[in-house]
Amino acid sequence: MEKTGDDGVLLARRSSTSPKPSRHPSSERRTMTKSGDAQVAPLNVPNKHKRFLQDFFNTLVECRWRYTLLVFLLSHFASWFIFAVIWYCMALAHGDFEDRLPGEQPCIINTMDVTSGLTFTGSFIFSMESQTTIGYGTAYPSKDCPQAVVVLCFQSVCGMIIEAFSVGIVFAKMTRPHLRTQTLLFSRRAVVAVRDGCLTLMFRVGDIRKSQLVSTKLWVVISGVSDPDEPEMDQTELAVTFNGSANNLNTSWPTTVMHRINDKSPLYKMDPRDLLEDTFEILVFLEGTIQSTGQTTQARTSYTPSEIMWGHKLYPMLRYSKKLRRYEADFNRFHETIEVETPLCSSYNLNRVRRLSELSVLHPISESREETAVEIES
Repeated sequence: MEKTGDDGVLLARRSSTSPKPSRHPSSERRTMTKSGDAQVAPLNVPNKHKRFLQDFFNTLVECRWRYTLLVFLLSHFASWFIFAVIWYCMALAHGDFEDRLPGEQPCIINTMDVTSGLTFTGSFIFSMESQTTIGYGTAYPSKDCPQAVVVLCFQSVCGMIIEAFSVGIVFAKMTRPHLRTQTLLFSRRAVVAVRDGCLTLMFRVGDIRKSQLVSTKLWVVISGVSDPDEPEMDQTELAVTFNGSANNLNTSWPTTVMHRINDKSPLYKMDPRDLLEDTFEILVFLEGTIQSTGQTTQARTSYTPSEIMWGHKLYPMLRYSKKLRRYEADFNRFHETIEVETPLCSSYNLNRVRRLSELSVLHPISESREETAVEIES
């Protein structure tokens, strides 16, 4: 259903607020997913694996838990096995497999089998007990074998280094600042509606934690490919305000981020039909400092043309509870929108029609001016 406003502008209402997308959102080209992951895959990188190994710590922090745990297990078993071989070879060189004189002790006491002497299983168990400091109290190095003391010192230092790396990597993985973004929400869709007499692009940002981010910054970038033959990403930053404020973004309550589509906006000549044809993408970056850790986190999302609803506004989700005497944010309505009357033309054409309407009030409308107005309305 459509109707015409007082200034002759065609308005969108209820069932026809925006054109139905002609393509599915998943089939669109995008450089960033809704969760903020980059959709750019590096190919043919020279010495790729070598570069990852040179930054081994960050590689283990960023890889999946299954691979990190596998590396931990392999590093521990490998060190136990290597030192078990060293203990076994040292006992062999010390002559522990030969007949010993009365009172002469082997390098490792209480690991000798009655029939076959020192076994590799015994040396492996001793290696594992020494490195993990389990200390069952049955096997220990002999004071008559000084080289055993040296090997024991090296193995103890090696075990502490492996444990330090393991604890550091696990702690770094569990306290990664990007995990804080799981509680930062963006509305699934952006909307375009008239706000303060101007077409405005809007979306919502919310934080479900009580602890707020400090030094919060948000910037919005419109991205697109200008030349299909030579694809290069052209990006232009959009001027945004937060519930009317241009500087302060407060995440203690859901915030509406607004971009006024005026003559300085790259979307100035965009109309509902462009949402079906254009391939631009709106990238959103929210950055702030976590109070508890002091780390900087960044949440990201993007909106493609099919995810922009023309003629909608965001559903109000704040309400005041008289019983609890506080404001409450109903996150069940965080992604909901309401259809509103909105001009089905670009902001550029809307301003032209308004100027012609103002001139028609001050001066008689000539035939040529009438024809121009009809062309703009069509």
